[in-house]
Amino acid sequence: MVMKRWNFLLAALAIAIIASSASARGDLFDDTARLLSENFYDKDFRHETLPDLIARYQDAADQAETLHEERLIVHAFLSEIPASHLGLLSLHEYRVLFRELSNKPQPTFGFELVEEDGAYYVKSVLDGGPADRSGLLRGDRLLTIDGITVSESPRLDWRSDDAALPDPPVHRLLGDLGDGIRLAIERRPGQSLVVDLVATNYAAYKATKEGARVIQHEGQKIAYIHLWYIHMNGIDQFLARSMRHKFA
Repeated sequence: MVMKRWNFLLAALAIAIIASSASARGDLFDDTARLLSENFYDKDFRHETLPDLIARYQDAADQAETLHEERLIVHAFLSEIPASHLGLLSLHEYRVLFRELSNKPQPTFGFELVEEDGAYYVKSVLDGGPADRSGLLRGDRLLTIDGITVSESPRLDWRSDDAALPDPPVHRLLGDLGDGIRLAIERRPGQSLVVDLVATNYAAYKATKEGARVIQHEGQKIAYIHLWYIHMNGIDQFLARSMRHKFA
């Protein structure tokens, strides 16, 4: 699966779309710089600081030999912009994000990866999703995808984390409905396992429902609900129903 040369900039509470389909090096950076120059909310920063910041990264962006290299440069550039919720998203991630916020199911393997020092670990597993049903656990180290190292796999999407935060990169795996993958994982040092997954239609909102439960601890009952996103709708009704029935 080839990653399309379309990227999305998520800034503050607005979405600015960067349509960068041209093949010339530097286009992605130029589009990002232009959007910020035209739309960034802080006018003082936009006029007094941003031009010098753009100039500092321009040569490196023009000399990037691959899309991946240019994305890394854009991510570093965005990390110096004083705004939260600012990042470069692939088209796949953009679509996933808005479907999740709208509680709409979509093809997914049901987990995310976090990259630490060149190694990839399972970061989150949707309750009741494909990965959860196949036994994948948070913290599992992913060694290969269909026999290919994770960093070289065409399944690995571009990172989706906030550029301004010092968090490690977070990734999803690309997949269409019905796609099957075989993962080689290390759960403990020296313990290798194979996990087979099939992409199915699922949503984080459904995972929230699946994971809601009462935890017994030292004679106390604790109601647990994992909200995976700030969903656009449905959460208030779900919480009300849970309080009346599941947690009554």
